[in-house]
Amino acid sequence: MKRKRLVRRFKIVAVLLAASLCLSMSNQVTYAASEGSEETGSTDESATNLGFNDFFYSGADKLSEDPYHFDYASMQIDEEYRVGDFYCRGTILLAYLGNEENVVIPEGITCLGREDVLMDSAFGGTPVVSVTFPSTLKNAGHHTFYECAKLKTVKMNSGLEKIGSYCFYSSALEAVTIPESVTLVDARAFDSDKKLKTVNIMGKNTRFNQEVFSDTPFLKSLYNKDKVAIKDNYLLDAVKYKKAKFVVPSNVTSIAGGAFFLNESVEEIVMHDNVTLLGSEVFRSCENLKKIKMSKNLTNIPYWAFVKCNDLEEITIPKTVTSIESGAFYDTFITKVNFLSKTTNIEEDMFEETPWLSVQQDKSPFVVINGVLIDATKTSGKVVVPDTVHIINDEAFAGNEVVTDVVLPDSVVRIDEDAFWSCSNLKSVDMGNSVKEVASGAFRYCPKLTSVVFPDSVEKIGTYMFQESNSVKYVRLPAGLKRLEEYVLSETSINSIVIPGSVTYISGHAMSGLELTNYYLSSVLEDGSYIIGGANSSNIIVNYPQEPIYDWLNDYTGEAGRRIAQPSYALNDSKLTLYPTWYGKKLKLEDEFQRSVNTDVVWQSGNTSVATVTNGMVLPVSSGTTTITATYQNKTYTCSVTVKDPSLNMTKVTVGYYDDAFLSVLNAKSSDVKWSTSNKSVATISQKGMIEQHKDGSAIITATVGNKKYSCKVTVRY
Repeated sequence: MKRKRLVRRFKIVAVLLAASLCLSMSNQVTYAASEGSEETGSTDESATNLGFNDFFYSGADKLSEDPYHFDYASMQIDEEYRVGDFYCRGTILLAYLGNEENVVIPEGITCLGREDVLMDSAFGGTPVVSVTFPSTLKNAGHHTFYECAKLKTVKMNSGLEKIGSYCFYSSALEAVTIPESVTLVDARAFDSDKKLKTVNIMGKNTRFNQEVFSDTPFLKSLYNKDKVAIKDNYLLDAVKYKKAKFVVPSNVTSIAGGAFFLNESVEEIVMHDNVTLLGSEVFRSCENLKKIKMSKNLTNIPYWAFVKCNDLEEITIPKTVTSIESGAFYDTFITKVNFLSKTTNIEEDMFEETPWLSVQQDKSPFVVINGVLIDATKTSGKVVVPDTVHIINDEAFAGNEVVTDVVLPDSVVRIDEDAFWSCSNLKSVDMGNSVKEVASGAFRYCPKLTSVVFPDSVEKIGTYMFQESNSVKYVRLPAGLKRLEEYVLSETSINSIVIPGSVTYISGHAMSGLELTNYYLSSVLEDGSYIIGGANSSNIIVNYPQEPIYDWLNDYTGEAGRRIAQPSYALNDSKLTLYPTWYGKKLKLEDEFQRSVNTDVVWQSGNTSVATVTNGMVLPVSSGTTTITATYQNKTYTCSVTVKDPSLNMTKVTVGYYDDAFLSVLNAKSSDVKWSTSNKSVATISQKGMIEQHKDGSAIITATVGNKKYSCKVTVRY
C-alpha cells in the first residue's frame, strides 16, 4: 500500500507538471494573440481565451448554433460534441468557448467540468461576470470557475447537490446562496475569494470539506474571542483555538473539514449529541489530542479525519455511523477501538499504520470488521478466506507479494476497488458462487495472474479491471452481465472472448489494445443491433448499423453475414479443488457462446465417497480425487475434482500475559468448527478462535470438524 501511495504522489506531480505545461502553453497563446493584436493596435482578451480553449477542445462536431433548444439528454454518455459556445460530453458541460460576460447554462446540463480530470476548468480564463445554473444541474465540478477573476455573481439552482473542490477559487464573488439541496461543498470551493462577505447556507445537513472559505472576509467576520468561527449550525474553523479542552456548542450539528487541522493546543474534544456530520481532515494533525467523545448521533467518519493524531490511543465508533472513509485513522497511535457501528460501508486504509492494526494482524492474517475483510496483507501462499467475510474491502490484499492463490467462500458478495492491487505473485482467485459486484481495478498490477472466471452471480464489473496484468490470457464473463465498461479487458493477453447475450452496452474502449482472433458475442445492443459469433467462429449472425460509431466491430466480425454449423460444447471448469463441509461448485455444459445446456445432460461422479454431483452441482464429501462426467448427445465431458481436508493455522503456540493468539480452521465453515481445551485452568478458546490464557502451563486446543480433529499445543508463560 505504501507503493500505491507513491504512485498516487507521482500522479499528483504529473498533474502539477501538466498544469504547468498548460500555463506555459497558455502564455504562448496569449503572446501570439498579443503579437497579432499589434497590427490592429489593441488586445482582445476574450479572443485570447477563446483561442486557448479551442486549442484543447477542437475537432468535435458542432451540432447546433442554439444551445437553449437542444436535447442534451438524447446524447450518448461518452459522446463529445459542441452546441453553440458549449463543449459537452453527454449531459456534462466540459468547457465554455464563448466570450460573453453573462452566461446562462442551458437546461439539460447536469454537470459542469470533468470529474475525472482534477485541474480541468470549464470556465477558466473566460471573461464571465455572472452565471446562472439550470434547474437540471446536479454537480458544479472541480475547478469549474477556477480563477475567474471577473466572476461577481452566481445564481445556483434548487436541485444542485454538489459544489466541487476549488470550484470558485479566487473569484470576485461578493455574496453567495448555497441551496438547501446541496449535500457537499468540497475542499477550498470558495478559497481566496477576497471580496466574499456574505454566505447564506439554506440547508442544515450540508457537508463542508476542508478550508472551503479560507482567506475570505466572510470567514474572518465569524471568529469569536476564542478564535472559533461558527455560522448557523456549522462549526467552520477552530484551528487557532488555544485551550486544552473544546466542548462543541450544542447548536452545532456539522463540523467542517479541517476545522481543527494542525491545532497544537487541544487535548480533549467533547461533541454534543446534536453533531451528525464531519468534513474531511477535520482533526488532522492535532498532535496533542488525547481524548475525544463522539456524538451518539454521528453518521460518518470522513477521509483522513484523525491522520497523525499521535497522542490518540482509543476511539469509539458510534452505532449511528453509516460510513467510514479512506484513511480515517491512518498513522495514529490508536490501540483500542470500540466498534459499535454495524456499517459495512468502509473504505481503504482505515487503520493503516496503527498499533491496533498490528495487533489484529498478529491475532489473525484476516482482519475483519462487520463482515468486511479490511486487511489480508499478512496472508501467504494459498489462502481460503473465512466464511464470516461478506465483502473484500478496498485494497484488502494490496501490495501482498507472497499470496499465490485466494479462495473466496460463498458468503462473499462484493469485491471492492483495488482489492488485489499489486499482488505480484497472485496466480488465481476463486470467487465462489455469490459475488455480485467486482469494483474497478480489482486485479491491477497482478503480473502472474493468467486467468479469471467471474461467476454467473456477478452483475457488475468495474473499469480498468486488469491494468498492467498482461499475463491474463483467459477471462470468463458472467452470463447475466449487462455492461462492458471502459478498459474492462484492456492490457490483458486474451485473444478469445465470449460476450454473454445479456450485454446491452459495450464501451468503445472496453477491449482497447487487444488482438482478438476469436470474438464471440450473443447480444442485443441498446440500439437494437445484435451480433452472434465473430471472427473465426463456426457460427456467425451479424446485424448492426453500418455507421462510423460501429466501425470497431468490423475489426472482429468482418462483413455482415451468416454461417451456421454444428455447435461445440465444453464444461465451464475442467479442474476443481473443494473442501469437506465447504461450499460446492456448479458445473455447466455450454456451447461456445456460454449458453448452458439445461436438459438431457447425464451427470456422474467416479467416486461418490469423494464428491457427488446433481444437475451439475458438485458437493465435497471427503478427501481424495474423482472425475465428474457429463454425457450429452453421446459425447462425454469431464472435470477432475480434488477434495482436501481442512487444517489449523498453527499446531503450536506460546503466549504471554499480554499476548493475543487466534486459531482458525482453514478451508472449513466457522459454523462447522467445534472448539475444546484439555486444560481450562490454563487456556480456553472462544467460538471465534480467540485463545484466552489464565495461568502458566500447557493445554491442547482441539478443533473438531465433522468426524475429524485438529490440535494445537498452547503454552502459557507469564
